[in-house]
Amino acid sequence: MKLKTLFTTLLAVTVVSFGPMAGAVGGTRSFRQALRLYESGMYEQARVLFDSMPDDPLSDGYSVLCALKMRSAGYSDELAAYRLRYPSSRLTGRLHFENARLLFDDGKYAQAGTEFTFVTAQDLTEAEMPEYAFKCGYSAFAQGRYAEAREFLGRLDALPESEYTAPGQYFRGVMAYEDKDFARAAEYFRAASPDGRFRELTDFYVVDCEFNMNNYDFVIREGGRIYDSLPPARQERLARILSESYLIKGDKDKMREMIRNERRI
Repeated sequence: MKLKTLFTTLLAVTVVSFGPMAGAVGGTRSFRQALRLYESGMYEQARVLFDSMPDDPLSDGYSVLCALKMRSAGYSDELAAYRLRYPSSRLTGRLHFENARLLFDDGKYAQAGTEFTFVTAQDLTEAEMPEYAFKCGYSAFAQGRYAEAREFLGRLDALPESEYTAPGQYFRGVMAYEDKDFARAAEYFRAASPDGRFRELTDFYVVDCEFNMNNYDFVIREGGRIYDSLPPARQERLARILSESYLIKGDKDKMREMIRNERRI
């Protein structure tokens, strides 16, 4: 079933779930105004309105969401208290997602991965699905759980192109490279290459993959093209690759030149 927008769905199911009080709060003019402010990214103003309402799973939940969005002091305590008070809240998945985002941004990938496990497709908008797939995948990748990482990053293939498409291809390439599946790694790196964020890295790793597949003519042609644009660490690696390729192709003068370049780096 096609995903509906987040707030329309959540508001409808939460009102049904929580009965008269939720319906009363969710239907008020103040709540609608607060929700508009929240959707517009005006979290501080929205929270003032949510906090002025009677205690309720909806208003309290959105107040905590505002705290998460703003990284307010003590937001983790507020989140824990909300979960205890409203264990069956329909906003729980949304809260887990927002908390997972913060943990991911802080580089706490194991904790972020745990939080993502509590999120379902019904908690997300269509536009958020690529972010969810990538961050779940990268959290698994960062912990060395490659099978899980591949499964999540592979989902990006079926989603509209986004800012997460190229990173997903790149890290699938890294995993294939580490598995010494150089043909597949090169495919993933080439797929990520049009994105300017990854072009320098992927061009280098494609040459590396082709070297490992004994495609020395390609290495000499493309490696020579990108050599001067690389930072020293990758230049050193490429110099070794090029010198060996020239040796195999019988060009000893070029081989010696690359060895001299390697020693100067």
